Amino acid sequence: MTGHLLVIGAQRCGTSYLHRVLDEHPQVEMARPARPEPKFFSDPERYARGLTWYVRTFFGPGDGVRLRGDKSTSYLESPAAAQRAAAVLGDAHVVAMLRDPLARAVSNWRFSTANKLEDRPLEQALADNLEAPRAWDAAATSVSPYAYLERGHYIDYLRPWARFGERLHVLFL
Repeated sequence: MTGHLLVIGAQRCGTSYLHRVLDEHPQVEMARPARPEPKFFSDPERYARGLTWYVRTFFGPGDGVRLRGDKSTSYLESPAAAQRAAAVLGDAHVVAMLRDPLARAVSNWRFSTANKLEDRPLEQALADNLEAPRAWDAAATSVSPYAYLERGHYIDYLRPWARFGERLHVLFL
């Protein structure tokens, strides 16, 4: 029987590196393509297509595979993803990768700046973020590229995953 592993985590926390390392193991099959991420459990339209669609779309036949892995950082910020994964996968492993919140915020700002999503200096972006969330285009990115500080409140994102602790075995890194 093939088990399942979800790699969730804040963006800029090493999840892509872990995906590459796990994919090198002969008994682990990570979802393909690595980009864009599957986002099956966080995207209602994809989830509605069903588990069979998910497996056929992102995984091979599974010969010799003991563990199928899905790295989608958006799962961390999606309470629905935790509930759906527990309902569909049953007994699964979850690796939640976290990073110092301030270092993550700075890295997030650098990423947003490099990708032309942000034009404010770091200090201004963080100060503005303390005042109120900035509007963003949900069609362009799955999560706000400007939630520099909110996205470091990991406990808020981890609570939904902890609720399913008997079915989803979570490891924090």
